[in-house]
Amino acid sequence: IGCKGCKRDCPSGVDMAKLKTEVKHEHHNREGIPFRDKLFANVETLYSLGSTLAPVSNWATKLPGSGVIMEKTLGIARERELPTFTRETLQKWNRSRTPAVSEHEADRKALVIADPYTNYTHPEVGKAAVRTLEAAGVHVDIPDEVTDSGRPAHSKSLIDQSRATARANTEALVDYIEAGWDIISVEPSDAVMYQEDYLDLLSGDGVEAVSKNTYSIMEYLDRFQ
Repeated sequence: IGCKGCKRDCPSGVDMAKLKTEVKHEHHNREGIPFRDKLFANVETLYSLGSTLAPVSNWATKLPGSGVIMEKTLGIARERELPTFTRETLQKWNRSRTPAVSEHEADRKALVIADPYTNYTHPEVGKAAVRTLEAAGVHVDIPDEVTDSGRPAHSKSLIDQSRATARANTEALVDYIEAGWDIISVEPSDAVMYQEDYLDLLSGDGVEAVSKNTYSIMEYLDRFQ
């Protein structure tokens, strides 16, 4: 239910994901936070390490018996295919290129957020998003200071951690928004995090600006192109 699809489908708009997060947060406060939840709440660090050590990190997950170990220690089904990491992240690719549409030529300019999944394991998805936006005449950049939206921690009900991430991201993004940039997330659940969950975690003009000016890639193309 963390995708919030249930809220959109429910005629009454009941936010079961929010209720689940609050209940699990209270449980963590009483019983402690399992190591598995801590690990998955910090995928930015985990994926960054995997990318730095690639291709060795990719070989390690293919070793005989690695699936059994992951299942017994972390509860990850041995049949599950683990992420494959790349050394050239989406952010590194962006630093080495010249935008196809310059800022003075474009009617709009947009920041594409390099979320951990896109940045470290599937940068081709982010590259496709950038090229699509540029084909539509948008000036595109990828910020270095914003990656993790806080969704991983929030999905594990580590609210204090997700709130800290939301605050840091809001402080970084509000300056861009004031300068006329739109914010785009390739990952739909991250887009919802910026648009809705940040408003639960924080208050003020800054977070409201982030909420109003963040779009998923398809929302953005549908609205402005």
